[in-house]
Amino acid sequence: MKQLLLPLLAALVFPMLPAALPVSAAESGYAVVLTEDTWFYASPGEPLFLLPYTYCVRVVEEGEEYCAVEYGENGENSCVIAGYCRREKLHFLDFVPENAFLKKQVTVTYEAPLPPSPFGEDLFRKAEATFGYYGARYAEGECYLYVYGKDPVSGQAGFAYLKGEIPAFGLNEQYLPASAPAAGGSVQSSGGLTPAHIVVIVIGCLAVVVLAVLLLRGKTAPREEVSDF
Repeated sequence: MKQLLLPLLAALVFPMLPAALPVSAAESGYAVVLTEDTWFYASPGEPLFLLPYTYCVRVVEEGEEYCAVEYGENGENSCVIAGYCRREKLHFLDFVPENAFLKKQVTVTYEAPLPPSPFGEDLFRKAEATFGYYGARYAEGECYLYVYGKDPVSGQAGFAYLKGEIPAFGLNEQYLPASAPAAGGSVQSSGGLTPAHIVVIVIGCLAVVVLAVLLLRGKTAPREEVSDF
């Protein structure tokens, strides 16, 4: 009976340890951009824009060379865009990130193509429009922003390129980019063991040790010798 106590106590202690997170891109469905030269493609080989560094794409289908992905969310000045990324540029996550996509907007001032008023005041010749920022690309030494929003003249919503500077944005700090593995690897959540988990482990180990000592003492306790005299 005593021989069953030690395995039984160990079985009660070790299930309290946190389970290991599965490393699978298919389960989390997300991959992070940990290089500044990761393109979002309209189709394989047709680049649209460079994805924001440290943010994510939603992996729809994995391929050997390209993965079908989605970026963005449906909302005001934003829309889900479907495309592709090179697999070697993606680092799959084994957890669902809270801030997967960069939520950044840019405001542009337009000069309305209207003649000046006869009264000497041009109050309505300028108009402002706000767009959701997706990424950027360069051509002939100029930077073009890939944005989504409504055309201030026609009112139609869609994607377009605007000449401008890349807006400043904070990095996604949910994981450490410096700890990124080689291309195609998996980045795990930085949660680890909590202090509560550590206390439970230590107490459980001490209990096992104490029980083992008591059992050993019970087996080797000295018995009174019976004298023949």
